Amino acid sequence: MSNNTAISCNLVNNSSSASGNCPLVGKMITIKKRKNKSFVPLGVPKFNGSIEEEGLVFDMKIEKTLTPVDKINIEILNKQNGTIIFQEEITDRNKLSEGDHEWTWDGFDTNDVLDTKLLRSLEIEIKATAFMGTQSSFHSEEFKIKRELKHKWVDIKINKSNNTIDVTLKINFKDGGTNGLNRRVPASVITNNGNIAPIRTRTETFSTLKSWAISGINQYWSRNVVINGITYSVSINAIQSSANSMKTPKIIYCTNQTGGRSRNWEASRILFYNIGYLKYKGQWYLANKNKTDKHYRHTSAHEVGHEILKAYGGHLYSKRHKETSTLVTQSPLPNTPYPLRGEIDLMKYSSDRYYPNRFYTHSKAAEKDVNGLIWLTKIKIK
Repeated sequence: MSNNTAISCNLVNNSSSASGNCPLVGKMITIKKRKNKSFVPLGVPKFNGSIEEEGLVFDMKIEKTLTPVDKINIEILNKQNGTIIFQEEITDRNKLSEGDHEWTWDGFDTNDVLDTKLLRSLEIEIKATAFMGTQSSFHSEEFKIKRELKHKWVDIKINKSNNTIDVTLKINFKDGGTNGLNRRVPASVITNNGNIAPIRTRTETFSTLKSWAISGINQYWSRNVVINGITYSVSINAIQSSANSMKTPKIIYCTNQTGGRSRNWEASRILFYNIGYLKYKGQWYLANKNKTDKHYRHTSAHEVGHEILKAYGGHLYSKRHKETSTLVTQSPLPNTPYPLRGEIDLMKYSSDRYYPNRFYTHSKAAEKDVNGLIWLTKIKIK
């Protein structure tokens, strides 16, 4: 036998087989998953700032051998078709010594992409192969990945090569019909507004209002975030889905009466599109269509945001608008003005009487809240 021919000592799940004259006895290497151990993509911390694991940890043991281990090759495999999801070669002598070691996989594949939906769909095998000269030995284990948390309405796809994070949100808007189409508007109000007739047939379909609501979510929740010193561009893709969707308001077309106040909590979930003649504190006015459409998109992002804030930070964080409103009456707390510059937090209330001119252009979901969407995808070994 020439020196270029490798003698292989193969061990799978503690059983061994050898080809050629193999001087090895027993296992050279074992690698085992830590059950019920979870991690958060990119290690995004909990709401309270507690550190989270940034990857799945495996216990690796190297047995005493006659010759030192030259290197170890670790592969994460798609068990269904045998393709390599990720692989790493270990040559650091400190990690090749006899005894116990840890190895961590952060969930990214060979293309630097982590896709939580894809990972949960696979049967995965981890395989560790130790090489010593012309000899090798491997050990493998199978595992699956599942959600650690109950929120099935969010998934993410992170691409480290271009620093992007695509977030999929499953929502389920329903048609709540119309309010006020047949209600009377005082003749004097109509006269004072150039004899513009009240709306008697809805001007926007449910399908259109649903589309605008989704676009508002995508607009106000997409932003740049900094994680571990790296800036990522986060893009939200809200999709209408009847399965595994978050709690979502029904949409009501409202006109010729007091404008409806949108809300999204356990007792009532309604998103109002207020248009045409409306009454506020007893006074009639004619809504500006352009402002109405902008405000509707903003309100959609805000109301859906309550479910995100509740899942990430808890009931009070959501219902008290991040310490800017009362709990029961949902009234703004005093001394909570809009900032004069920079971002305007999508989820906060303000004691200011009027919206600033830059309200719609500078409103955004806060960076911490968008990072919370990543934290909600926390996964673990099954």
